[in-house]
Amino acid sequence: MNTNKVNYFQYVLLILRDPDYVITKSYKGFSKFGLINIITLFSLFFFHSFIQETLLLDRSWEIKNILISLKLVFSLFAPFITVFFLMNWVATKVIDKQSISYYLEKFGAVLFYPTFFLLTSIILQWYNVIGYPWLKNISMIFIYIGIFIVSYLFAARDNYKISALFVIGFYFASKFLYFAF
Repeated sequence: MNTNKVNYFQYVLLILRDPDYVITKSYKGFSKFGLINIITLFSLFFFHSFIQETLLLDRSWEIKNILISLKLVFSLFAPFITVFFLMNWVATKVIDKQSISYYLEKFGAVLFYPTFFLLTSIILQWYNVIGYPWLKNISMIFIYIGIFIVSYLFAARDNYKISALFVIGFYFASKFLYFAF
């Protein structure tokens, strides 16, 4: 498949039909779509938190609600970016050097599924359907799995200990940042 002529919709269908095509050791040129997936995921975390603070807790619209939502996004985004660059650094020490675009492509592909679950959770949350917290939790689980997959397959290359450290580090850093601020 010629990656220069693929639009985002075709990319999404490709991830749904054949995720192994994108999630391989070779660079396919989908870094801009990966960046779109990553930005979408963290934007959806903001909207999920904002909807929860304003609609479900019956609070009026306040600046405090925006700050709480931004705190959640920051507590997830800062450790994610740290893990992202640490993976690139580890890859230069363990294997050959890959570009940042390479990891944007891989992370974007594995973070498509958490984005889908979080979007579904927001829709169910908007209509106050029971079960939306489960989908948010499934989204978080898929983020942890995605970090492990990208680390295990591409950054640390078959090193379970380093991959587990990335996931554990992300988990504890995100919890620390959320509760510290």
